[in-house]
Amino acid sequence: MFLCQGFRKYLPEHLNDLKKENFSLKLRIYFLEERMQQKYEASREDIYKRADVENLNSQNEAELRRQFEERQQETEHVYELLENKIQLLQEESRLAKNEAARMAALVEAEKECNLELSEKLKGVTKNWEDVPGDQVKPDQYTEALAQRDK
Repeated sequence: MFLCQGFRKYLPEHLNDLKKENFSLKLRIYFLEERMQQKYEASREDIYKRADVENLNSQNEAELRRQFEERQQETEHVYELLENKIQLLQEESRLAKNEAARMAALVEAEKECNLELSEKLKGVTKNWEDVPGDQVKPDQYTEALAQRDK
């Protein structure tokens, strides 16, 4: 019986300790559930945010790709135009060189002709100095040559 009395004395204390421990465990569970709920809401928001970001990224990538393709087409078009312009300029240059060569040949021919005529004129003027005054003068001869050249 002595044992029962000690046990009866110990029982309310033990019951009190168990109630405290139970309350402590319930409180701990409550806070854990709170944290779990907050993490779940935060992760749910993160999932939505990530989806939005991924959607924006894919839209931005598509827009960038489209702009890149447009710029690339514009660049190719400008490149083709410049190639055509270069070909035209090369053809014009070739024609201009041919024309310059033809003109140089004409100038050379005229130069030789002028030298010949100049020599003839010197010879004729020298001969005219020896001729008496009644005959044709060098000025008249020069005019006759100019008429013939026309």
